[in-house]
Amino acid sequence: MKNDYKKEVENSLDLIYEEVDKRIADKEYDEAKEIVNKGLKSLVGLDIGTIEVFSFHSISEIIDRENQYNSMKYLAFGCLMSLMGKIYSKKSEDTSYVIYYEKALDGFYKAFSEDEEINEKYTEDAVDTCKELSKYELSIEID
Repeated sequence: MKNDYKKEVENSLDLIYEEVDKRIADKEYDEAKEIVNKGLKSLVGLDIGTIEVFSFHSISEIIDRENQYNSMKYLAFGCLMSLMGKIYSKKSEDTSYVIYYEKALDGFYKAFSEDEEINEKYTEDAVDTCKELSKYELSIEID
């Protein structure tokens, strides 16, 4: 059952990545954000408004309440936050992308620390997110 759920999450993420990348290429940023938001609702159970308001620690408490398949929820969270960071960095409107990349790293860290069998392709996503953040001087905070 867990492997089926993992495969379902991975397939959903693949489709979301594809759609968001297409929207970014067409400069349809609002549509790209809506795709990410729908993914957050279905895979993590939270919407972007909630995520923007709460710290990662609070988000983590919400996710941990269900106590089922949390590593995949954190993985989806990390991937989707990374996509939001990518959208905002392409828009170049503000520095929101840094906030999303930071939350993405928190999600990836939580996912990898809870499940060592996560597909390696997501390690690359985490590394890419680190590379994006390494361009900026940031203070380190540990929850």
